[in-house]
Amino acid sequence: MRHLAAIPDSIIARIQNFLLQPVPPTGTRFRQAWERECLNLPDGATEVLVESLRRGTPSEQENAVVALRSRRWDVLETGEIGDRRYSLRAPGSREWQQIKPMLQLD
Repeated sequence: MRHLAAIPDSIIARIQNFLLQPVPPTGTRFRQAWERECLNLPDGATEVLVESLRRGTPSEQENAVVALRSRRWDVLETGEIGDRRYSLRAPGSREWQQIKPMLQLD
């Protein structure tokens, strides 16, 4: 993945595996556990989550959106399937980052 050279492969793999898990429904104890796990992901998680928006499958992108929001990022989705875009901002930042995913299904 792009920009992730400083992050060990084992950490990238752990976070990618986390993104393959379905996100539990809001308001359940399973969702609370999922969000705790999300907050306890190792250093480098945010970079992997952001990169997953760029290069992940649509399912991984959706899970990365929920994970980033759990980590207090502002994430907006615009466009329709085939022309999706993400605007995201780190906690405390004023600057928005724009991402157009490489993989989109139409």
